[in-house]
Amino acid sequence: MHIAMLTQRNFRLSIFTTILGLFAFPALAKDALQLTAIVGKDMKSTVECWTLDQEYMNVRGMRIQQLGDLAKATYAEMPQDKDFEQGLYTAPNVQFFIILEGNATITFPTSEEVLHVKPGRIYAATDNAATSELGHITVVRAGSRLIQLPFKDGVIPAHTATPGECGTSAQEPVRDEL
Repeated sequence: MHIAMLTQRNFRLSIFTTILGLFAFPALAKDALQLTAIVGKDMKSTVECWTLDQEYMNVRGMRIQQLGDLAKATYAEMPQDKDFEQGLYTAPNVQFFIILEGNATITFPTSEEVLHVKPGRIYAATDNAATSELGHITVVRAGSRLIQLPFKDGVIPAHTATPGECGTSAQEPVRDEL
């Protein structure tokens, strides 16, 4: 009787550890930069989460990510007195962009998607006229400052993509910052 109970308990423990191993300890994700991108798919603009193929390098404790070849970077300051409404347009360059201060809201004429662009994060915009018929609508908050970093020769860094914004879940409330 004692041996049967011990065997049954070991069997339960074995099943528990197997299940725990399957669900609690997933394989480590690639150690590379993830960023939200505005892209053109089927001639419509949409949002994707990109993971760059190039992994972070560790240099004396710093995580450094290669971003690829960039050209003709620009810095822009939005008017202080009112929000800057860009209207419907496609990306003038395929590029990274970073809002240093302020924020923006991007909407899409062919979907219900809304992207709330936050300061200090890297984003990509690649929905140019060749990939999107209508583009997107951007409203940048008054006084915002941003940097645009076009990809040299239009060459987009190698990446993998999944639909939707990076780092969001259905449970997180979305708050418009404007």
